[in-house]
Amino acid sequence: MGFYMIQGRLSKEAFKAMASSDTDRREAVGKMLEQINGKLHGYYFAFGGNDIVAIIEGPDNVSVASVAIAVGSSGTVQNITTTPLLSYEEGMEAIRGAASVSYTPPGQ
Repeated sequence: MGFYMIQGRLSKEAFKAMASSDTDRREAVGKMLEQINGKLHGYYFAFGGNDIVAIIEGPDNVSVASVAIAVGSSGTVQNITTTPLLSYEEGMEAIRGAASVSYTPPGQ
Protein backbone atom coordinates (compact mmCIF):
# COMPACT_ATOMS: atom_id res chain seq x y z
CA MET A 1 0.00 0.00 0.00
CA GLY A 2 1.22 3.45 -0.86
CA PHE A 3 0.18 7.00 -0.07
CA TYR A 4 -0.91 9.53 -2.67
CA MET A 5 -1.81 13.21 -2.72
CA ILE A 6 -4.64 13.96 -5.12
CA GLN A 7 -5.40 17.57 -6.02
CA GLY A 8 -8.06 19.08 -8.22
CA ARG A 9 -10.37 21.96 -9.04
CA LEU A 10 -14.09 21.67 -8.44
CA SER A 11 -16.47 22.64 -11.23
CA LYS A 12 -19.02 25.36 -10.54
CA GLU A 13 -21.69 22.64 -10.66
CA ALA A 14 -19.86 20.72 -7.94
CA PHE A 15 -19.67 23.84 -5.74
CA LYS A 16 -23.41 24.47 -6.21
CA ALA A 17 -24.27 20.85 -5.40
CA MET A 18 -22.07 20.86 -2.30
CA ALA A 19 -23.56 24.16 -1.09
CA SER A 20 -27.09 22.77 -1.23
CA SER A 21 -26.38 19.28 0.15
CA ASP A 22 -25.72 17.88 3.60
CA THR A 23 -23.68 15.02 2.14
CA ASP A 24 -20.18 14.76 3.59
CA ARG A 25 -17.85 14.27 0.61
CA ARG A 26 -15.34 12.52 2.86
CA GLU A 27 -17.82 9.69 3.32
CA ALA A 28 -18.48 9.39 -0.42
CA VAL A 29 -14.76 9.44 -1.25
CA GLY A 30 -14.01 6.92 1.49
CA LYS A 31 -16.62 4.50 0.14
CA MET A 32 -15.21 4.89 -3.37
CA LEU A 33 -11.70 4.11 -2.12
CA GLU A 34 -12.93 0.99 -0.30
CA GLN A 35 -13.77 -0.41 -3.75
CA ILE A 36 -10.02 -0.57 -4.50
CA ASN A 37 -9.10 -1.58 -0.93
CA GLY A 38 -7.92 1.98 -0.33
CA LYS A 39 -8.47 4.47 2.47
CA LEU A 40 -9.01 8.21 2.78
CA HIS A 41 -6.61 9.79 5.29
CA GLY A 42 -7.48 13.45 4.76
CA TYR A 43 -9.75 15.66 2.65
CA TYR A 44 -8.94 19.36 2.57
CA PHE A 45 -10.18 22.48 0.86
CA ALA A 46 -7.42 24.71 -0.50
CA PHE A 47 -6.86 28.19 -1.93
CA GLY A 48 -5.08 28.93 -5.18
CA GLY A 49 -4.80 26.59 -8.14
CA ASN A 50 -6.56 23.69 -6.42
CA ASP A 51 -9.82 23.59 -4.51
CA ILE A 52 -9.38 20.17 -2.93
CA VAL A 53 -6.50 18.04 -1.70
CA ALA A 54 -6.94 14.44 -0.57
CA ILE A 55 -4.38 12.20 1.07
CA ILE A 56 -5.23 8.60 0.30
CA GLU A 57 -3.79 5.15 0.69
CA GLY A 58 -4.07 2.76 -2.23
CA PRO A 59 -2.85 -0.71 -3.17
CA ASP A 60 -1.02 0.27 -6.38
CA ASN A 61 -0.62 2.95 -9.05
CA VAL A 62 -3.11 1.38 -11.46
CA SER A 63 -5.90 1.25 -8.86
CA VAL A 64 -5.30 4.84 -7.78
CA ALA A 65 -5.15 5.99 -11.42
CA SER A 66 -8.49 4.24 -12.02
CA VAL A 67 -10.03 6.26 -9.18
CA ALA A 68 -8.59 9.52 -10.54
CA ILE A 69 -9.89 8.73 -14.03
CA ALA A 70 -13.36 7.85 -12.71
CA VAL A 71 -13.55 11.10 -10.75
CA GLY A 72 -12.11 13.17 -13.60
CA SER A 73 -14.46 11.70 -16.17
CA SER A 74 -17.45 12.79 -14.04
CA GLY A 75 -16.65 16.41 -14.89
CA THR A 76 -17.06 17.59 -11.30
CA VAL A 77 -13.35 17.64 -10.53
CA GLN A 78 -10.94 19.03 -13.10
CA ASN A 79 -7.17 19.31 -13.46
CA ILE A 80 -6.62 16.29 -11.24
CA THR A 81 -3.03 15.59 -10.30
CA THR A 82 -1.94 12.49 -8.45
CA THR A 83 1.38 12.53 -6.60
CA PRO A 84 2.82 9.32 -5.13
CA LEU A 85 4.21 10.04 -1.67
CA LEU A 86 7.23 8.47 0.00
CA SER A 87 7.45 8.01 3.74
CA TYR A 88 10.39 9.71 5.44
CA GLU A 89 12.21 6.38 5.56
CA GLU A 90 11.58 5.70 1.85
CA GLY A 91 12.75 9.19 0.96
CA MET A 92 15.97 8.77 2.92
CA GLU A 93 16.55 5.39 1.29
CA ALA A 94 16.14 7.01 -2.13
CA ILE A 95 18.49 9.86 -1.21
CA ARG A 96 21.15 7.45 0.02
CA GLY A 97 20.59 5.19 -3.01
CA ALA A 98 21.28 8.11 -5.34
CA ALA A 99 24.97 7.81 -4.44
CA SER A 100 25.13 4.53 -6.38
CA VAL A 101 23.46 5.92 -9.52
CA SER A 102 25.64 7.34 -12.29
CA TYR A 103 24.17 10.16 -14.40
CA THR A 104 25.66 12.09 -17.29
CA PRO A 105 24.06 15.52 -17.77
CA PRO A 106 23.24 16.72 -21.31
CA GLY A 107 26.27 18.16 -23.13
CA GLN A 108 28.85 16.23 -21.14
